[in-house]
Amino acid sequence: MVGTKIFFGQFESELVYDDIKNEYFKEKNFKFPTPGSYNPPPNTNYTQVQCSVKPKNIGHLVGDHGKAFIAITEQSGVEYIWINKETKIIEIWGHEDNFPDARRRLVKRMKHIEYISDQKIENARLKLIERTRQNA
Repeated sequence: MVGTKIFFGQFESELVYDDIKNEYFKEKNFKFPTPGSYNPPPNTNYTQVQCSVKPKNIGHLVGDHGKAFIAITEQSGVEYIWINKETKIIEIWGHEDNFPDARRRLVKRMKHIEYISDQKIENARLKLIERTRQNA
């Protein structure tokens, strides 16, 4: 059996080609969603979190090619995470016992992204003040 690329970690170096995991998902008849397409799993529980990051930072929240959401999905044990960019609602699908961990991870990531964004703005403001003083 040829291994299929399955993502099981936070970093690209953690991509796993593992026939056992492939077989498990095949037995469960699990269909990997097409990246970037809305395809929540049927017959699962649902909750949502309000996205607190600025629209320009949503890409950082999701991660390149969805890597951050994929990592949070895998680490928390939920089945699917999706963000509606218009409503800024993050949908979490899966077993309700795993919702608190997924929420915690998402909120922590949102706070970190906003902190970094605020720091960049503050650093730019301070540099502008310094340049103004030097030119005066």
